[in-house]
Amino acid sequence: GEHGLVQMLNSGVDSTVAMSKALTRHGNHVAFFIVWFSFFALITSFLGVGLGIFDFFSDGLQIHKTKLGRIVLSLLTIGPPFLFAIIYPQGFLIALSYAGIFAAILLIIYPIAMAWSARYVAKVPGVYQMFGGKLILLLTLVFGLLVMFADVFERLGIFPVPNP
Repeated sequence: GEHGLVQMLNSGVDSTVAMSKALTRHGNHVAFFIVWFSFFALITSFLGVGLGIFDFFSDGLQIHKTKLGRIVLSLLTIGPPFLFAIIYPQGFLIALSYAGIFAAILLIIYPIAMAWSARYVAKVPGVYQMFGGKLILLLTLVFGLLVMFADVFERLGIFPVPNP
């Protein structure tokens, strides 16, 4: 319709700008809460990912968390993204556009691989298992692959965005 999602997508206006304009019709206090919510959503996401990468480097590179180790780990965690953002500011938006593929890998493909490995390769006793066994794992894997391919196909124009 006139105010539908496809209309908003094809209007060329940034979705956050359109949403902010629509919500500020109800008063500036709504815009204030939107700004603060967005701020805390970004900060908490950044902190969670940063702490995860910090520990990943600590474990993977076997750097102990001494005073010097923490400085090195902090530089490894924050340095490359900071330099990339300075050198290529639009890079974050480009990387974010591929988030669906990475989310499918991290949240669907990896857990299936870990469950399959624990259940059927290592045969770990007492592993929690839901009903369905191999069939459910394979169907979930197919779903994850479909999510990934849908994202790639949309980028290639095979799944075009509809026009109003």
